[in-house]
Amino acid sequence: MSIPQRSPRGISSLRLGTIAFVSVVAVFMVTALPAATGDYIADAVLGQIDFAHNGINNTNAASLNSPSQMAVDLNSSPEHLYVVDGSNNRILGWNNASSFTNGQNADIEIGQPDFETTRCNSGTALGDVAGLGADSLCLPGGVAVDSAGDLYVADTSNNRVLEYNQPFAQAIAFGFAANAVFGQGGSFTQSACAQTAAGLCFPQGVAADASDNLYVADAGNNRVLEFNQPLAVFDAVTGAGDTIADLVFGQGATGTDFIDRVCVINGGSASAVGMCNPLSVAVDGSGNVYVGDDGDHRVLEFNQPLAAANILTGAGDVTADRVFGQGSTGADFTDFFCYDGAGGDPAPSADGLCNLSGLALDSGGDLFVTDINNSRVLEYLNPLASGGGSPGTPGSAGDVTADVVFGQNGSFIAGVCGGAAGSGIAPSGAVLCLRTASPWTVRATSLSPTPRTAASSST
Repeated sequence: MSIPQRSPRGISSLRLGTIAFVSVVAVFMVTALPAATGDYIADAVLGQIDFAHNGINNTNAASLNSPSQMAVDLNSSPEHLYVVDGSNNRILGWNNASSFTNGQNADIEIGQPDFETTRCNSGTALGDVAGLGADSLCLPGGVAVDSAGDLYVADTSNNRVLEYNQPFAQAIAFGFAANAVFGQGGSFTQSACAQTAAGLCFPQGVAADASDNLYVADAGNNRVLEFNQPLAVFDAVTGAGDTIADLVFGQGATGTDFIDRVCVINGGSASAVGMCNPLSVAVDGSGNVYVGDDGDHRVLEFNQPLAAANILTGAGDVTADRVFGQGSTGADFTDFFCYDGAGGDPAPSADGLCNLSGLALDSGGDLFVTDINNSRVLEYLNPLASGGGSPGTPGSAGDVTADVVFGQNGSFIAGVCGGAAGSGIAPSGAVLCLRTASPWTVRATSLSPTPRTAASSST
């Protein structure tokens, strides 16, 4: 199957009940930091001088063009913010994620030799090949930070993932060079699409778990790869310390088929062991994995896939245990409906998705999902909580029905593209348009304005 080369989009990891960072471009991305005011309206914006503007800027340290996924280094002080500035082929970093003001300049830039250059693969280091090297990027898609503050970047159009050791500790503003490369056999000057355990093809999302294992949404190969502690000391027994994947999701139940790249719906139906164009991946504090399976209009959840096999909990395998976006049961792994109400599709609802991309998890286990065609972000209150929730009815934890909606004035049945040209709705901190490009990143406060009791977690 040919994979559409769409703009990378996503949500970053979250911290519960604090400031939410949102990146809008055909996507909404969120990360939370200390503070709360109790509403769903953004309070500050990056990439534009204010909320009334949404034009593409002249490139500088304050501009964005197709911003997408982002990450916050929650272990640093202050907490650093990284934003993917996709069409400018770079990553921008702000030293203090909690205190930026409208239009603030970034403190560092990764992927370009200065703040004014925007070309794909414009590296200048000795040994670069036509600008391709450890210092270049081309349409990056996703970012993630591990527990040590090391940064991972999905360098999408170069078919690789790059790792940078603690960028903010390097005391430079630009000119960064990656320390490790995944997907190209250790070479920084190659960009081939490959299907092996050492290859990648159009990777989009990246995530690091609490043990610093790396997950990569390898969209062009219709799979997610897992690398056991790739920055640790090499261990041939555990597979740690190298750039060769140790586990694969989306290509059958074995977890070891690194050769096939089947889009599951080419067989006429989806499944619990297949994927099609996964764009994002997230991991909670317990090691449960969520995958944004865009081509199947769903999110798949895997109970602790790196744990010992347990037939009762579903842990220890690459078979999905829950599905979001295909009804309220959480068990319909065969359908792949697009819930946008267009051309005979089911209408938007709290149980449906259409062309999702970014995912985020907060410290309370709540899941956030971008629903692109419906220009909204859905929040699911701790879907793994015990008790079973109230499937089909928003408002309770423990099920796969969304409980909060952002961007549609609280309505689960609306899908209005607000703020875009011709929409009749002016750009603001309260509207979203995820189907068209809006070059801004915004900060909002408190994603959960209504106090709630945290539910217990269960797999």
